[in-house]
Amino acid sequence: MYSSSRSGNEYNNDFHQNPLPHIAFEHLIKSGTSLPSILMLMVGIDGLPITKNPPSQLRPNLGYFSNISDSSVFIISSYYGKPKPEDSYKYLSDFVNEICVLINDGVMYNNIHVKHHLKALIYDAPPKSFALNLKGHTGKKSCIRCHTIGSFGNNRIYFPQINAPLRTHDEFRLYSDSDFHCGKTILLDIPKFDVISSVPFDYMHCILIGVTKKLLMFWTGGIKQHNQNLPKN
Repeated sequence: MYSSSRSGNEYNNDFHQNPLPHIAFEHLIKSGTSLPSILMLMVGIDGLPITKNPPSQLRPNLGYFSNISDSSVFIISSYYGKPKPEDSYKYLSDFVNEICVLINDGVMYNNIHVKHHLKALIYDAPPKSFALNLKGHTGKKSCIRCHTIGSFGNNRIYFPQINAPLRTHDEFRLYSDSDFHCGKTILLDIPKFDVISSVPFDYMHCILIGVTKKLLMFWTGGIKQHNQNLPKN
């Protein structure tokens, strides 16, 4: 692992970046895993609080290869500091620069030329809008998949339209929707990576602790009584 400390308004923290080939291939060599000519890389980026007083947080960027038998997770980089990173370009620049080399040039492993393909970037809603420089998930034009416009009701934003025109990667590159984009994203520099289809919805937050939690609370009367509540006995 090597580290690069950055300071200023954007960072005032510690940022550590692992060289992707080294940390991943070292493990694969020890495990004796046979490799295909192209490794499918899945990357997840999120954060968690470490201390409350003073406040601090850790934001690890984790990866695994989805098309080999050994799908162990490894650390790509980690961020620790009091504030959240404010500039997604600086926060993701080392990762993007290295993944570009791995996709375009690849590495040699046991006399096999192995390239990489970034199959998916997995975020929940706030890190997704940060990395892609989009309006947050509470915005009326915040859907990454289509041009639906949200409505406000019951103290929240909801999206009643189900047949809105779909967004495309080529359209995204033009930054033509000023109500959707907040600025440019460095993720568009990644070769062969579709920012629309390769950034999936977060199943845990959208379904498990989103819709499912609300339904369970509704059925059991956890929100308010309704004629469709389940009987208490």
